[in-house]
Order: sequence, then structure tokens, then C-alpha cells
Amino acid sequence: MAGLVAFISVLLFGLCAAQIQSPNVDTLHCCPQSWTRLGALFPLPKDCDDIRLQGGGINGPFTIFTQDVNTCDPVQVYCEHETQGGGWTVIQSRKYGNVNFYRTWEEYKFGFGTLRGDFWLGLENIYKITHQGRYELWVEMEDFMGERREAFYTFFRVSSEERNYTMSLGRYIGGNAGDAMSLHRGQPFSTFDRDNDAWTGNCAEQYSGAWWYRTCHHANLNGLYLKGRNNQYGKGIIWVQWRGFNYSLRFAQMKIRPIFLRNGSKQATMATNMMVAVLLLFALFNLGTCHQNTTTPYWRTWECCPRVWGPLGAMFPLPRDCEDVRDTGGGVNGVYTIYPCSVNECRPTRVYCEQQQDGGGWTVFQRRIDGGIKFYRDWEEYREGFGIAGGEHWLGLENLYNIMKQERYTLRIELMNWAGTHAYAFYDVVSMGPESTNYTLTVGRYHGDAGDAFSTHSGMQFSTYDHDNDRWTGNCARDYTGAWWYTSCHNSNLNGQYLRGRTTQYAKGIVWQQFMGYNYSLKEASMMIKKI
Repeated sequence: MAGLVAFISVLLFGLCAAQIQSPNVDTLHCCPQSWTRLGALFPLPKDCDDIRLQGGGINGPFTIFTQDVNTCDPVQVYCEHETQGGGWTVIQSRKYGNVNFYRTWEEYKFGFGTLRGDFWLGLENIYKITHQGRYELWVEMEDFMGERREAFYTFFRVSSEERNYTMSLGRYIGGNAGDAMSLHRGQPFSTFDRDNDAWTGNCAEQYSGAWWYRTCHHANLNGLYLKGRNNQYGKGIIWVQWRGFNYSLRFAQMKIRPIFLRNGSKQATMATNMMVAVLLLFALFNLGTCHQNTTTPYWRTWECCPRVWGPLGAMFPLPRDCEDVRDTGGGVNGVYTIYPCSVNECRPTRVYCEQQQDGGGWTVFQRRIDGGIKFYRDWEEYREGFGIAGGEHWLGLENLYNIMKQERYTLRIELMNWAGTHAYAFYDVVSMGPESTNYTLTVGRYHGDAGDAFSTHSGMQFSTYDHDNDRWTGNCARDYTGAWWYTSCHNSNLNGQYLRGRTTQYAKGIVWQQFMGYNYSLKEASMMIKKI
């Protein structure tokens, strides 16, 4: 048994030595390995997600080892493990304003500051980390009134110094801060002593920072710490789409994580290594194969999405929903990236996964918890989604359709009134048509303790105030200030106004008629799906 594992290890080192260049091959195997008890083989961690997998589940400084074919360089980093699923490597942090960020190229290349405070990790370190795999970017911010905003991007990478650390950036996929980074996509980094921007002047000098400036910026997170509203246009810690050019933020952090959270555990038994060895041998003969026209459920999990490599070389497909996330190591509630698949594409989607309720594996597509997000919106917004996955949000009809068309799903609806009484409704099957059907809904049999306020909406098209598809002569969405699969009009209205309990506004709140009636707006509601 040990011999077979050793053989696989030799094979892995052979692949490394041969410099096999494949975006699907995890470079974990190119660094010296360390053995833990029970003989489980763990590579040296190359980022904070590896730290998370090997037991470092708390926020704080850790040592990682950036890896290429020939070297492993130790790097001190700060890991964020307690929010958004953990595994985040922090590359920039502004908290206290006690570190000067108006610095030279050399300082930005190698990094500065303290990991528990304000710091810049260093362009060379960021380059080495982001060239080990595919990483997503999370930017988290806070103003001086305590309001938090965030932005997520599907991909982030920095090139080498020869290309002036040019930034590659993926699609903006969520958050409530607005998209201030896409302007900087494809731009080289600039400092006041090394001007690489596209302006005739010097952006870094003009705006007292260092960044991937174009001509000049929508974001300037390395600007001056100016403490809120100020008259120094564009020179502060700026995120234009949120607070504009004349407001400097109190807090900002940039964090990166592998696009797919790699699966792992604190210890792996020799039996697990044996299984991994078999999977690896299988994978070597099947890389690049896409089984598109088969109805066998096993093969469907390998169909269309790019492959990723987990620890010890095990190959896993990208997760298509929160049940896949749960089954590949994401066993805590939080925000994850999934990849709903059709035959030809996989669309990265940020979702909130409910992993504690009823066995876990629930993909949440609607969530009301505090009234912080307006839900009276138009068709376009309901199609694309709005809010933030970690808080109040609507996932988007198109995203929901893309998830549901992959498999057969059940629906669970969780409700809570203002007295703290919980109720739920469960439907044994749910499906939804494409936009050409106006996202027509179908639900199956009900059980639960909330009462059945949803079956009457089965077979109905979705309606918004500007896209009226209900059966009534009027406009249900407009008259009941929501958006729903209205009939003429509703027994439930979970996208209605956040009205805080008993109200005189008949049926306009977050309503589940069989639970609390038409004149009561619920405190919390969430809708989630899981494979049958």
C-alpha cells in the first residue's frame, strides 16, 4: 500500500521535473512534502486556503510557501478564515492610517507594514501567489459611519516585474460597493517614481498613491488616509462607485482565494491516499475528456466544467451548487463560488450556502433578514440579481434557472415572525423555465408547519411592476409592491416591502398568508434549493 503511494509521489515529482504546464495541475506537488502522523502526506501550504485545510482555521499571520517548478519561497501572510468561507490571503489592508502608503516602486515590489495592521504584501509576492493557480478577488470596505460594502471579481492575477505587474481581472459578480476595479483591468502598476499609466501626467504623484492607474482611477485603495469627507479630490482611499472622489474610507482590504476551495482535512489516512492514487491514475487518462451526451448521473458531475486539483493530486469538478460545495469540504455556512453548467459553459456565481439546516447542501436564492435592501425593483434587476450573498439578496432569475436546469431540486422556505417564531414550508420538487417563458414556476407536494401559501403560484410566470405577467386585469407587482409568481394576486409575497410586523398596508409586506395573514410582514424569510 505504502509502495503504491510512493510510486504516485514519484510520478508527481516526475511531472514536476518535466515541467508539465497545465492550468489544471496543482503545483502543490512541486515543493518538498512534509509528513504528518498516520503517514498522511501534506504539501507545504502555498496560500491561506491550504492553511485552512491543514488546520489553521483562525484569523492571523501564517507562513506560506510560494511555489514554482524549482523553488519554494517562504512568505509571511495574514489569513482571513472566519468570514466568507475562509481561506482568504490578504494582500492589502488599511485599518488605522498609521502606515505611509505613498512609497517607491522598490517598496511596493517587496511590501511594507505589519500583518496585524496596515500593510501591502508586495507585488512580487502577489505575482508568485497568483501564478500558482486561479484566484478570485474580494474587496471589503467600510466608511467612517460604520457602513460596510464589498466587491467580488471572478479572477485576479498580477504579471511579473518585466510587465510592470500588470493586473488581469475577471468579471464583477457581486457586492454592494459597485464596480470600481474594471477600469483598471489590464493596466501596469505605477508609483510616483515609476510612471506606467496611460495619462500624460503622473497619476501616482497626482493622487498620492500607487495603483494600476489608467488615466487615472476609479479606485485608489493605496491613497492617503484622509478620514472621510475631504476636499483633496481623488487622493484618499477611494472607491468612486460607492463614496465618490471626495471621500476617503476608514477601512479597506483586498483578499484573494483559489476560485475553488480545495477539499481537505486535518489528517488523511493511508486508505484515503490509496483512493487518491486510483483517482490520479484515472485522471491522467481522462484529462480533457468531456462526456457531454450521457444520462448517467456519475458522469454528469464531470461533464462540462474545467477540472481542478485538490491536495494529494485528487481531481474534483468545480461545484455546481451548494451540495457539491458541502461534499467537497465546504461544510460551514457562508458565501462560495459555484459554477452552474450547460454543455458549453460554466458561469461563476456567488451564492450563500446553508450547510447546517436539514442536512446542509442548500443553495439560498432569496434572503430577507433586516430590511437593508430594497426589493421593489424592475425586471432587469430581478433577472440579474441584487444585494450581497452574505446578507439580503435575490440571486437572480437567470442564475436560478441555470442552477435548476442541471438536476431535479427540492425547495425549502424558512420564515420567522417578529416574536421569534419559526416556520417552514417544503416542496418535494421545484423547477423553473427560461426567460422565454418568463421564468414559469412549477412546485410539487407541500409539507411543513407554515401552511401552504405557494402551491397556488405553481404554473405562474414571474412578474415585476414593469413586466406584468399575472392573471389579474391590474398589475399585482405594482399594487402589492413586490415581484413574484403572481396569480391574481397572491397567497405569498416574500419579495414585498419590509414593514416590521403588524401593518395596515394590506398584503404589501413580506407575506405568507397561511402563517401570519395579509396584514403582517415577516422579520425573516429565505428560499433555498437542494438536489433531490
